[in-house]
Amino acid sequence: MKNKKILIIGGTGFVGSWLSIFFKFLNANVEVIGLKDNKINKISSSIIFKKKIKCHYINIKDKKKILKVCKKFKPEIIFHLASEAIVINSYKNIFKTFKTNVNYTINIFEIFKTEKYIKKIIIFTSDKVYKNNSNIYLSEDDALGGDDPYSCSKSCQDLVAQMYQNQIKGKIIHIIRAGNIFGGGDFGDYRLIPDVYKNLKSRKTTLIRSPLSIRPWQHIFDICIKFNKLIKYNEKNLIVNLGPPKKYQKNVRYILDQILKINKNKNKIKLKFVNNHKKFEEKKVLKLNSNKANFVFGKNIISLDKGIQYTDNWYKSFLLNNEDSFIITENQIKFFFTMINGK
Repeated sequence: MKNKKILIIGGTGFVGSWLSIFFKFLNANVEVIGLKDNKINKISSSIIFKKKIKCHYINIKDKKKILKVCKKFKPEIIFHLASEAIVINSYKNIFKTFKTNVNYTINIFEIFKTEKYIKKIIIFTSDKVYKNNSNIYLSEDDALGGDDPYSCSKSCQDLVAQMYQNQIKGKIIHIIRAGNIFGGGDFGDYRLIPDVYKNLKSRKTTLIRSPLSIRPWQHIFDICIKFNKLIKYNEKNLIVNLGPPKKYQKNVRYILDQILKINKNKNKIKLKFVNNHKKFEEKKVLKLNSNKANFVFGKNIISLDKGIQYTDNWYKSFLLNNEDSFIITENQIKFFFTMINGK
């Protein structure tokens, strides 16, 4: 990984920030493109993050500026993570969702197609690309679809990426359909775990929409590990689910119970269960079959319960102890490597 040039588009978001710090820790040459916002709680808002990682604050729709960054930096690998990622927001602004997830993805692929120094692109679509009309573990061969704007737009994005897989020869395109990723530093709106900890600090009640909804939960470090392996995987183009073992595909109530267990007699977490508004309805069950990824890259390292514990540690360090978000994240990455190396 030393000095390997990696450009992360969407690198100021939750997953992008973790990947940036992870690859920087492995001595890669990392630059990010992302949106600049005023949320001081984002990892990418850390002064240390900005000093260590070169950030280009560019809207994904601006193809000329992105191309300019590419021509100057000459990345070998692009991670494309930029998208509208919040289901409720996709209902509120359908046109923006499809422009971001489909049209502006085409911008990135057109740059990838013409710039010879870019050898590989890894595009992050979603586990929600599937039609998902039954209670089964969805595999890569299952039909794509989408009953809500977010799912439909991500299905279209996935199909666009598949089109370019067939069109572009001599380069590598990996399409990643990842399950629900959690970990410290996610401050996105309408997200279960971030909402609990934000409201813990402000002493507010967290509204829980769908306690029985089942999702394939996995800690962000497992995503970083597998993305690192994807960089080295050059045999062929991939379409692959990244998800946890079946035993970690639990409902929302289980996640909440684990958080409450960790905070028993220490912090007062207030929850209120509300009916999921039909206007923003999502699938109640989403399960992933990740046998293909397990065969190619190995199984997940972080168990669900341990992942929740590490996430709890992250948020408390940041929200309650006012520690720097970059340092917390980097220290957790160091700890995970120490753990898996047995030292």
